[in-house]
Amino acid sequence: MDFTECGFQVIRLTPEYLSNCGWQTMCVVLRDNSRHGSYYFQSPIDPKGSYVLRKEMRKWKWGENANGELLVTIYNKLRNYISIYDLVRMGRKLLWKYDIDIIYACGPTAVLASHFLKLYRKGIKIVARFYGTFSLTKKILGNKVRLMLSIDEVIALALRSDRIIITNDGSQGLRALRFCNKENLKVAHFLVNGVEKIHRSNIEQTYNGAATICRLVRSKHIERGIECADLLVNKYGLKNFVYTIVGDGPMHSSLYALVLKKRLEKNVVFTGAMNHSDAMDIMLKNMFYISTYDISNVGNPLLEAIRAHRIIVTINNGDTGKWIKHWRNGLIYDYSNDLPSQMARDMAEIIINPEKGEPLLAGIARTDKEKLRTWDERLQEEEAILSSLLKA
Repeated sequence: MDFTECGFQVIRLTPEYLSNCGWQTMCVVLRDNSRHGSYYFQSPIDPKGSYVLRKEMRKWKWGENANGELLVTIYNKLRNYISIYDLVRMGRKLLWKYDIDIIYACGPTAVLASHFLKLYRKGIKIVARFYGTFSLTKKILGNKVRLMLSIDEVIALALRSDRIIITNDGSQGLRALRFCNKENLKVAHFLVNGVEKIHRSNIEQTYNGAATICRLVRSKHIERGIECADLLVNKYGLKNFVYTIVGDGPMHSSLYALVLKKRLEKNVVFTGAMNHSDAMDIMLKNMFYISTYDISNVGNPLLEAIRAHRIIVTINNGDTGKWIKHWRNGLIYDYSNDLPSQMARDMAEIIINPEKGEPLLAGIARTDKEKLRTWDERLQEEEAILSSLLKA
């Protein structure tokens, strides 16, 4: 994944923090401009203090014109496999020119490339970095035949890297790693992302609105929030309710078509991708934060919603239930076909009677104080892991 202003914060913040700590960081990046990708709409930036070697990821006309989930999945997997070769070629140039100590490999494709690069430089250390294990966990829990489509992730987790760092985002990376190679648990670290302090005083807040901040991809299931908004407006008569969706991606057109079908143009707003500070302003303006992902919801947007003391509306999957307790510090539901109805019922109760939301706001404030760390605190731990490799 490329460095962008609107993308995952940790991808950009990690090399910037390491540079500030005195590391010389050189970043090898394949830019994905495919229409089937999730980042083509985000402009690239370079992390401060880092040298960036960037090349466009390969794509072909026949694949760009492909439709259907299976065909697109196969096309993207083929591109990932070829990207291993491209990353090896790009990385090898740096290995010839510089005395590299550690290859910090971000994601399965990069991990596989790093182990090929180790053939060119004996003794180099490999840190395998995974930003969750969403698709792999889904295959383990579901149809194991389809697990073959994630064979690159299985191999990347199974390979013996010097350190393995997995974002502890509720996607059950511990289970995935134990499934692939339980010996790797000895060198594994599961780290929750950091969240910066948020100043709430200058933002006017309203109970009559909700927000979602994410890439518009199938697994995020934004349609569940739209269905909830439809019920709030048309069943409960909350005509002024507004659901703001921050982000962009391949599902934008189908989600907008759903809004048009339900005649919710005034009640559901798409802002497109936004930089982090503007997205946080949207979150702070709305009292509710909706997150209804398939596998787990403990990504950075939900952590930021905790920091912002929003009333979180989410699904009890992955490790989400370890963070949110129903009617104690948020609203969390077991998945069912009438999920939007349950969400709308409880949200309407709070909108009509705001005093019922006060205990939830007090509960989420306690969760913020007890469980969240700043990015500096979080990245300090990761930098210590890398430093321990050099000492070893």
